[in-house]
Amino acid sequence: MAVITIDGTRLEVPENKNVLECALEAGIYIPHLCHHPDLPENGSCRMCIVEVEGQEGITTSCTLRAQDGMVVHTTSERINKLRTLALELLLAGHPEDCSTCPKYGNCELQTLIQYIGANNARMRTRIKGIKMEEGNPLLIHDMNRCVLCGRCVRACNKLRGVGVLQYNKKDLATYVGTLHGKLLKDEDCRFCTACAEVCPTGSIRDKLQLLTTNLKKEEALVPCRTACPAHTDIPRYIRFVKEMRQLLSSVKKYRSRTHWDMSAAMHVSWSANEKKSARQWPSATSNVMRQSMTLAVTGKAKENSFRIPARKYVLSVEALQV
Repeated sequence: MAVITIDGTRLEVPENKNVLECALEAGIYIPHLCHHPDLPENGSCRMCIVEVEGQEGITTSCTLRAQDGMVVHTTSERINKLRTLALELLLAGHPEDCSTCPKYGNCELQTLIQYIGANNARMRTRIKGIKMEEGNPLLIHDMNRCVLCGRCVRACNKLRGVGVLQYNKKDLATYVGTLHGKLLKDEDCRFCTACAEVCPTGSIRDKLQLLTTNLKKEEALVPCRTACPAHTDIPRYIRFVKEMRQLLSSVKKYRSRTHWDMSAAMHVSWSANEKKSARQWPSATSNVMRQSMTLAVTGKAKENSFRIPARKYVLSVEALQV
């Protein structure tokens, strides 16, 4: 653990954790745009710049690792000027018609503008002139609103491992798209919509506009959780099934390696009920599946469910895992 100080607040945080997440978890807000908790950092937006005592210049807090005794300042006259300038440069290539954007009111860039108080009045506005792409299923690409934060590229390449989105250049301008400008469906896109989920602006958005409904964000992104007539937590149940398959695979590997046979252990003086329980071992796995389904539907485990009696001659679940 490391003890750091951010704007006079003393924090005890894991060593080498990035300072931006340390501050946000402690309730200290540092403006940021390219940062996302599920993605690797790249520090491209320059919004999260901070000063560290004993170090020259400024640095991005998303790439700064916490070290014991570090003293960090998130605001100063110099930081505010550079942060405002960085935002103005982003706005110089961004359309001004925010009120007509479908993501109006739910835009992280708009939040930054209101927090920092910047505008593009000092900068010469440049028009990208990229045609909106609506030929893809489920997704709309409007790269005129893109600020090149790189979230979608990192989500597609690092998080999902699909590698469809990348940085392209056209007439000295950089934009996000597919190779040779092909449609997503022609580039083997999985349409997982991770790029639309992490996009801070209205550059990549879903055609159904789920987030504009009255549903919560989690409910809109996982519709099977709310649309199921039985109100079953489908993702949670599928995870239980996967874990049980892994357990059964471990049991099979253990039995094949040790040639373990249930009948070989029957020489022990067991009671009649215990022998019956041992012979019914295969039904125990299906019972675990039923327990998982009950837990996913009701949130509570089923009482009086079948269990093999605990005995020193019966291998435990922990012993079966390899």
